[in-house]
Amino acid sequence: MQDIDPAEIGPIRDLPAAQVLRAIRLVRQGKVIDLAVPRFRGMPLFPGHPTFEVHAFRTPRGLRVGGDKPWGAHNDIGLGYMSEVVSGSMHSGAHIDALAHMTIGPEARWYGGSTADQHLGDFGPTRGDGSKLPPILTRGIFLDVPRTVALTPCRKASP
Repeated sequence: MQDIDPAEIGPIRDLPAAQVLRAIRLVRQGKVIDLAVPRFRGMPLFPGHPTFEVHAFRTPRGLRVGGDKPWGAHNDIGLGYMSEVVSGSMHSGAHIDALAHMTIGPEARWYGGSTADQHLGDFGPTRGDGSKLPPILTRGIFLDVPRTVALTPCRKASP
């Protein structure tokens, strides 16, 4: 990581190796707790984000109707396939916000001093986009708030 500008990594750059080792020593069961939630059409999202969608791109029926022959002229067994296009916000399900996610001021400045005018292209930020963030391994605390206060978790498509 020595070649990466610290402004592209944020405070995680200061995570001491000794802390990582302490966290690893806490493992007793090898149990993995998946914090991700399934992504599905109609899943609850912040109103400013696009909906999560899965669109059929190619289907066996579409191949037949279109007369397409991706396998070549001979396909005696009728081999077909499905291919999907997934669209939606990176801010669905479990994720880590990139350093560029939140901005402030008229110049839309984000962590590390980058601004939208200088570092935001058509395909996202060119600095602070999260692509340089290292894996994070440290002690965590899992809080199951609904269970603790006896609440029913949100239903599918709940705001």
